Amino acid sequence: MVRRLHASEIMQELLARWSELKKQPRQGMQTVGVIQQRISEELQILEPLLAAGCSQIADEPFDVRFMIQDRKRLFREMEHIMDLQFPMPMTIRCFKCGKVFEVAFTSEERHEFPCPGCGEVEVYDLGAMRGKALAAMSKTIRKSTGGK
Repeated sequence: MVRRLHASEIMQELLARWSELKKQPRQGMQTVGVIQQRISEELQILEPLLAAGCSQIADEPFDVRFMIQDRKRLFREMEHIMDLQFPMPMTIRCFKCGKVFEVAFTSEERHEFPCPGCGEVEVYDLGAMRGKALAAMSKTIRKSTGGK
């Protein structure tokens, strides 16, 4: 015999899963895949909660509908960060003389481009830039879920 759960029991189970997920520590620098996995886990709890009629979770500053929208937005941004296609043309500006010139990135590795005007070497590292963007997004995820 299969026992059917009432909406309140389902909601209690989902809220318990949410509490357990919130207790798991987050690392400072995480890969895109780890962050996307965390967002997916949160959405697997939040969406059924909203469907069951829960609009607010205790100790959370935002309502469930907003939290779902926020997680989906972050997930899309993560996909965008991962989508780098090379060669990547880019316009950069020399910080010394202000001259603007065209360059092409061939990978995420460090690139050095000499300025055609003054010869000053401009250094760009897409891998480091991506890491900084991920760290900022990870911080956004922690703040949006009430963390510090």
